[in-house]
Amino acid sequence: MQVTGVSRREALTQLAFFGAAAVRGGPPLLAVTRARSARPSLADPKRGAPDEEPYWSEVREAFELSCGQVNLVTAVRGVTTRAVRESIEAEAGRLNSFRARELGPFKPNNPDWRDRARAAAAAFIGVERNEVALLRNTTEGVTTVLLEWPLAPGDEILTTSTEHGPFYDTLARRATRDGVVVRRVHLPIPAPSADAIIQAIDAALGPHTRLVMVPHVALTGQILPLRAIADRVHRRGAHLLVDGVLGIGHVPTDLRAMDCDFYAAGFHKWGCGPRATAVFWVRPELVSRLPSLFGSVREDPELGHVSQWDSPSMTKYESYGAHPESQFYALPDALEFLSTIGLARIQARLCWLTRRWATRAAQLEGFRLAVRLDPAHCAGLVAWDWPLYVPRHSPPFTPRPLLSPDGRILVGVTEFYGGVFGIPEDARRRLWIANAGIFTTATEVDHFADALEGVAKARL
Repeated sequence: MQVTGVSRREALTQLAFFGAAAVRGGPPLLAVTRARSARPSLADPKRGAPDEEPYWSEVREAFELSCGQVNLVTAVRGVTTRAVRESIEAEAGRLNSFRARELGPFKPNNPDWRDRARAAAAAFIGVERNEVALLRNTTEGVTTVLLEWPLAPGDEILTTSTEHGPFYDTLARRATRDGVVVRRVHLPIPAPSADAIIQAIDAALGPHTRLVMVPHVALTGQILPLRAIADRVHRRGAHLLVDGVLGIGHVPTDLRAMDCDFYAAGFHKWGCGPRATAVFWVRPELVSRLPSLFGSVREDPELGHVSQWDSPSMTKYESYGAHPESQFYALPDALEFLSTIGLARIQARLCWLTRRWATRAAQLEGFRLAVRLDPAHCAGLVAWDWPLYVPRHSPPFTPRPLLSPDGRILVGVTEFYGGVFGIPEDARRRLWIANAGIFTTATEVDHFADALEGVAKARL
């Protein structure tokens, strides 16, 4: 697979980032770090083929990586570029040095920082800046929809059996509080085709289904065919919520094309962004029907504090108390960096790296991949099951080391899943996960495959 350019949408997105950065200007230091991280050579349409190591080495130089350690757990926690870290630290220092009166409501520091961040986040997912809210994490956005979307007793929420564990507790609370019904659909693992996923969800939709929640990319590595799923969900009169945290920065994300109704994604994984930064989008005509998770008011000269629960503005979701401004301030830099490379180019590279190691691993006795090695099904993330290494007692999302000849390779594990690989539902198990990032080298994935083969030989 070769990428020789960027799409029209990606080109427009890059222009949007440069425009967002110019809104009323930025502090000199931030301007310097952005100029350094932009790296115009990375946008060259003649460069960046999946196997062009000099190009991807230039990408890697933007990061601060531990020598001697191979990070294959971006799905658990990603890393930022050096420029993003510097931007965070610079803004944190400025906030720390201001006098109280300069931080008051009438003299805010850098009053346009939120607008710049909104513009960058919105451009990255293909919507308008006034259609997004900046949250601290994916969980805030997803929980807002799960707990606050209007439902009546007997209405049904349908989700999959591969969601983030705490969301099931949130769903259980909603069921207890409001008498709604919660059901899970088991997606085929591994899925033989996109149609198999679509059919599984379509068959699970019932006459009382009102809300459906799915991930953009599941922790198994499976990319879900969201537009086709949205078509089925809308045909039944329900709404679609997408957890995008494992997709954003990993594969192209275009909400117009997805046609979902609610979307939330944090930027701290493949997004290469600061922790505690996330984007939340609600279909504009639905905003007034979805209250914010936390109380939100506006100041009225005559009425005083007026509730905004039915406001049509996305800003009501940003009323969550104290937040790390310096983190948000650095977000445009991270997204500009990814946009300069281009999401199509990133996905092609991640697919190439994944196939490079996983094709070898799939030949090992008992090694079973949870997703097909096909660009339509996976990119940089793969989960697998292997009797030689069964992480039964490992806590989920905890990086685990595998020894390699020249250092340590970090991989992760999933939560407990049931029904995978045709195994009975009550035989729940954890799967291993590993993923390539845009900073991963071909040599690193080769070492990973070598390590897996070494484990297999040692057990013979």
